[in-house]
Amino acid sequence: MKKVFFILTLIGLTVLLSCRKQVTATEVDMAEYGWYLYDQGNFLESNNWFMNSVFQDSAYKDGYNGLGWTFGKLLELDSSVVYFTRGLNYEQDPNIISNTKREIWAGLCFANHARGADSAAVLWGDSLLAELTTLTPPTWSFSHDTTLNYLDIHLTLATAQYTLSHFGASLGHVQFIVDVLNPTATFTADTATVQGRRALADELETLRGILATP
Repeated sequence: MKKVFFILTLIGLTVLLSCRKQVTATEVDMAEYGWYLYDQGNFLESNNWFMNSVFQDSAYKDGYNGLGWTFGKLLELDSSVVYFTRGLNYEQDPNIISNTKREIWAGLCFANHARGADSAAVLWGDSLLAELTTLTPPTWSFSHDTTLNYLDIHLTLATAQYTLSHFGASLGHVQFIVDVLNPTATFTADTATVQGRRALADELETLRGILATP
């Protein structure tokens, strides 16, 4: 597959030459090469390939997924949310192993929080976590960066809930993360007090540093 990707790079979007026959690059080819570039950290070029994939097929869900993630990496957060949201309208490609809807929900949680829309971040993050409870094990990780996982969703929700002054909900997410990272550890805070909220904020910063470490 990588060989095909490199051929596509050399000759552009239009055609592949194979066995003397002209083969048009599909939306799947374009999105797959977009993800290859994403994995290399080339987010601008990756975004271009995802855009071409949805031009080729306006109902290609994973193309919108890629646009959401690349626009997020490019810090164009409004565009990220727009394309993630569009992607939710379409069906999963049966040839894609990862669950595209869950990746879009996660992306919407992260992107909305990053742009300060914390209520929307909570909505999408809660949607993902609710679905995870039906899985065994009840976990999630991003297929193109497995270090980004369900604990990051909990942390984002904890931070968003704190910002919304929902301190009890924030504490619940923090306690979940602490328990997963170290089942023998506990964290408690009286969120009815200024001191307890300060302790919760400090723990959020500590967990952010831990989860950011590869």
